[in-house]
Amino acid sequence: MVKDIMTTDVTVVHPDAPVREAAELMERLHHRSLPVVDDEGRLVGIISELVLLRIALPSYTDNIPNLSFLPETDVLPAERVEDLTAAKVKDVMQTEDLPTATEEMPIAEAAHIMLTHGINTMPVVREGKLVGVVSTRDLVREIVHSKLQSGLQQ
Repeated sequence: MVKDIMTTDVTVVHPDAPVREAAELMERLHHRSLPVVDDEGRLVGIISELVLLRIALPSYTDNIPNLSFLPETDVLPAERVEDLTAAKVKDVMQTEDLPTATEEMPIAEAAHIMLTHGINTMPVVREGKLVGVVSTRDLVREIVHSKLQSGLQQ
């Protein structure tokens, strides 16, 4: 069950937090995403590195399939710096199609959902409230490494 492998000490961010704060938190903690929870602890969204990249790229690139013509630079366009500075997490977080797990979900089902959605971390909820997260690292440890260890002992 997911409850047996999930992490319960989860770093979260509030919807009203500045995007800059969430980005700095993800960078400092080496997290690819953070659950967004309201004052009651309900999961209301996810903010991820991919969301930050979408904000950072110039708006005219949204519909261009190949960006190889852009110069290599680490300077964000001024309009995007303003977007990042002014934005709140609630303005940019992912809220639709949020895959979640429950504590009683079988580990294989959680792995399937994460593979299907291409995510590395999935919130675990109970009655809409965040109670933990399960990561691909948790799944690999449980599914792959445990099988390798038991195979070595045979």
